[in-house]
Amino acid sequence: MSIIANFTNNIQDLIYSNSILNLNNQINSLKDIVMHKTNLIKELEDKVTSIKKSLNYQKRKNKELSNQIKKLNGTYVEPTDETSRSPVYEYFKVDKEAIKTPIVSTPSLNYKEILANGKFKHSKAYLKPNFPNPDQICPNCSSTKEWHYLHTKTQKRCKLCLKTFIFSESQKIKISDLSDDQNLVFACPYCYKTLSFRVSRSAFDVYCCKNKKCPFRIKAKEEIIKTHGSLKNQDKISYIYRDIKTSINDVFKFIDSSKTDIPKRNFIFRNFNSKIFSKVIYFKVNLKLSNRDTAAAMKDLYGIDITHKTVNTYCKMASSLIYSINQMPTNNISNQIVGDETYIKIKGKKHYVWILYDLKYENIVSYHISEKRDFNACAVVFLKLIEKYKEKPKELFVMSDKFTAYPMALQFIQKELGITIRHTAVKGLEIHDGEDSKTRIAKQKIERLNRVYKESYRITTGYFNISGARHSFELWMFYFNYMRRKNGEFRNSLDFLDIKTNISNLNMPSRYALVFDHIRLKLSS
Repeated sequence: MSIIANFTNNIQDLIYSNSILNLNNQINSLKDIVMHKTNLIKELEDKVTSIKKSLNYQKRKNKELSNQIKKLNGTYVEPTDETSRSPVYEYFKVDKEAIKTPIVSTPSLNYKEILANGKFKHSKAYLKPNFPNPDQICPNCSSTKEWHYLHTKTQKRCKLCLKTFIFSESQKIKISDLSDDQNLVFACPYCYKTLSFRVSRSAFDVYCCKNKKCPFRIKAKEEIIKTHGSLKNQDKISYIYRDIKTSINDVFKFIDSSKTDIPKRNFIFRNFNSKIFSKVIYFKVNLKLSNRDTAAAMKDLYGIDITHKTVNTYCKMASSLIYSINQMPTNNISNQIVGDETYIKIKGKKHYVWILYDLKYENIVSYHISEKRDFNACAVVFLKLIEKYKEKPKELFVMSDKFTAYPMALQFIQKELGITIRHTAVKGLEIHDGEDSKTRIAKQKIERLNRVYKESYRITTGYFNISGARHSFELWMFYFNYMRRKNGEFRNSLDFLDIKTNISNLNMPSRYALVFDHIRLKLSS
């Protein structure tokens, strides 16, 4: 029996193994079929893709031929960009000043008198931990939180006087305290309605007129519809006022903090004289050499062995001396100013150099270096400009690009100092139809000036701190205004030296030596 059982088990094992082999063969054949089908699908997809590409190519060709036919027939119309069709939306504009009107205080109820004349139960809403602004009182009867409950998602309601009011932490109307302690609110200068608070920015608060019958809104809407045929959500039609948070005194504090340090005593030359000092400044500034190259040039040409750190110390001292000349009021300044900004690197981070350039006398009249490209920096550089005039100008003509900080800062300066400022702007580097040609020429000049400055900045590969950037620009500004030749002649004379010596034939280091000696004597006296 055991032999028969073993034989039977062997037969069953053989049958089982044969069935497994058959199943494996079937699986392999199915895999081959699937692989074949996959290859066929891929080939078909490639054919479909190539057909689509050929169809798109034919469509483009047909469109080009159709446009050529339309151009020959004179019926071709240039396509317009519907997303930027509104010039009011594209270009930033500052509306005129808002009207400040006093708040008329209305008589309010006394919640204690209301409680004395009736029976009221405390509200239980204030017991909740998420009850908003619990310190707020009712603006109508001065009741406290015990008598308030939530009326809507943004409002509370008083149980005593049934007054509803907004429970937001921030006030929706900006209130300013004047010297006579009179509260004022902003009103639209066209419809005299109170402006609504929209958003708060770092330098200003934005208010908007929501009166749909405002003449400003109606006129803007009619002009857009007349020009473009329809009105879209991005079109600016409401009057907008921006209340500057920064005061004029804050801007003067920014100016004081950005000044270059003036030395308290004369520079003592322990090893070298002022002539060598002037040669170092000449190599560094006029010839645009680095500190190490300047030290190498002094060694090779004059046999004077100094280090690059000594060159850096000389440059800081020279810029501190020259600062008094760059910032002093002068007669060589007109009322035609063009402004622009460029960036530099300080510790690997972008900082911005604001430059104001005089079109008539072709010199730099003011500059400012800031961490941010914002309203405060723009206001500072223009206040520095006003300080350069011996007498406050009555009118200024300012040209710039369409950066939004310029019109806001100029409106702020005009309001605070009482100066009439006429501002024109152009967009980008390309010439556009309808723009002011004089402003475009001025913009091209100051862009060229930026490239000249970047040429001397490039050797530094960035600065270690903002003080070093200011020292470097002071030197370059003095070079550009007084030590630069154009058509073989110096742009400005050194008439502030008050000397009788003819300095027109002196070489550049000697001119620097005269300037430094003059400043040192002036500081010591």
